[in-house]
Amino acid sequence: KTVASATFLEFEPRKAWWDVDVAFMRAKEELETGRNDEGKEGGRTDPEIHGQNQDSGVCYFPRDLSRGKHGGDVFCLQKFLKKKGYLAEKPSGYYAMKTEEAVAKWQASQAISPAKGYFGYSSRKNYAKKHGLPSPEKQEELERELDAQGVKKMCLDVCSEFRGVYVCETRCVMSESDKIHACRDACQASFSASCDRAYPTSAPGAAEDYESCMEYMQRTCMDTCKPYT
Repeated sequence: KTVASATFLEFEPRKAWWDVDVAFMRAKEELETGRNDEGKEGGRTDPEIHGQNQDSGVCYFPRDLSRGKHGGDVFCLQKFLKKKGYLAEKPSGYYAMKTEEAVAKWQASQAISPAKGYFGYSSRKNYAKKHGLPSPEKQEELERELDAQGVKKMCLDVCSEFRGVYVCETRCVMSESDKIHACRDACQASFSASCDRAYPTSAPGAAEDYESCMEYMQRTCMDTCKPYT
């Protein structure tokens, strides 16, 4: 199994590790049974985050996506497109022709031009705005500002582990309100990388195992990042 954990470093290196093996197991149970530990329907609900409906399917897109790309952001995009009815196939993490066609349909519905299936800056900005997430340019501007000012950064490390091998991602922020987004973004990247490393494409049955691993990413990252909500 893949688990995720987070470290928040603020000014002085101050480790605050917590084991979120419980978060992974809870996500696994909810996805398999459809019920949470209180007996209520779980795994598909939309919890209130900062006064906005941000469900466990929220995605972060730090890069442009197009045919041939692979990763957790592609998998998350495919789940979104499937939920909206634009994609019939199961999410795989691979951006192929069917995903490109689904993106084009979604772009047309959002009046994004050209609607040709390239998930670039305009598409990422549209998605972020619709889901109450920081815009792509805000993150880029933040990085430039932090470097220019030479200020002490507040950075979050999220590490996902599989079979003793850690994959870590770091995101830096300036305000408290951005911590939740930094955590989820980093978690999405590190978790998907762990699934990648655990199930390389050359291994027999790797595609199916990778898809199964990725199914737990969003719920695990939601629970991992709860301290920042």
